Amino acid sequence: MISNLRDGSSVALVKSTRMITTLLVEYRAYDFGDRWDGLVEEVLGELLGSPAAHDTEFEARLRRETLDGLSDSLRAKTEWDNDGALPWCESSRMGERWAPMRNRDVATYEVEVGKLPEQRSQVIRDVYGEGRSFDQVAAERKLPLRMVKRFLRESIWDLRERCSQATGPPRDNADQRVKSCFKSLELDLPAFLVEPHLDAWSEFRAHYPVCLDCSVVVSNWSAVELLVRAACDGTHRHPSADDLIALHRDGEGLAYSQYVLLMRHLDGCPPCGEAMTLLARYDGRSFAQALIKKASERRRGAASSRKPQSRLALVVARVRARLGL
Repeated sequence: MISNLRDGSSVALVKSTRMITTLLVEYRAYDFGDRWDGLVEEVLGELLGSPAAHDTEFEARLRRETLDGLSDSLRAKTEWDNDGALPWCESSRMGERWAPMRNRDVATYEVEVGKLPEQRSQVIRDVYGEGRSFDQVAAERKLPLRMVKRFLRESIWDLRERCSQATGPPRDNADQRVKSCFKSLELDLPAFLVEPHLDAWSEFRAHYPVCLDCSVVVSNWSAVELLVRAACDGTHRHPSADDLIALHRDGEGLAYSQYVLLMRHLDGCPPCGEAMTLLARYDGRSFAQALIKKASERRRGAASSRKPQSRLALVVARVRARLGL
C-alpha cells in the first residue's frame, strides 16, 4: 500500500483514506468533523514521509498516526496538558479495538434485524437504511415521535445482546465503570447514540474522549450502531476504489443505475465521502509529494512554536505544577 501511495496510485489513496476515516467513525470523532480532511492529510503525509515505513507495518502505523493526530486535536480543543498522553494513547486497548468490518458480522446483524417485531424492524430500516429523519418516520408510520426514538433505542440494545456471542465488540465490565463516572446521570448508551447532541449529554460528550473506560464503551456501542447501519443499507459493502475514481471523473464508464447507487452510498458513508474529497484534491501523481511537504511544514511550525527550555527548567516547572505553586 505505501509503495503504491508513493507512486501516486489513486486506488491506494481511496483505500487508505477509507481506513483512516473508518477509524475516526468508530471513535465517534464527530466533534472534530471539520478537521477530518486535515487529519487524513496529516496521517498520510507522516506515513509517506517516513523512510522506515513499509507495507508490512502499514495498518499498525496508520492506526497509531490516526490516534496521535486525534489526540493532538483533542488537546488543542480542550487545553489538555501537552506533557501528558491521553488515556486511550497510553493503553493498547483502544489501538487494538479497530478492525475492518467483517461481512459475516454484518450478515449476523442482517438476520437479527429481520427477527425484530415488525414495527421496530420497519423503523430501524427507515432510519438506518433509507436515511429518513425521526420526524419523517413518525409521520409516515403514523407513530408518536417518542415511540420512534424508543424503538431505535430498544432495537440497538436488543441487537447487541442477541449478537454479542456470535460477533460484535467484546464485552467487559467497562459499562459498569462508566456508571461510576456519572453516578448522578442516568446513562443510557443507546439513547446517546440515537440523540448524541442533546443538551442532557453535554457533560458526557466532554468527558468520554478523555476517559479510557468511557471511550471504550462508546466505541463498543458505536461499533454496534455501525453494524446495524450496515445491515440495513449495505454500507459495509464499499464500492470498489475504481468505481469511486470513475465517479470522481464525471461518472466515466458508469451506468446511470450505478451512479445513483454510488451517490446514495456516499450520502451515508463518511469513509467513502472523505475518499472522494481527497480524490478531488489530489488525484494524480503529485499528491504524495504534496502531502509529504505539508507534513514537513507542520513539523517545522510545531518545533518553532515551542519555547526553548532547559531540562532543569522543565523539571522545575513540573514540580511546581504538582505542588500547586
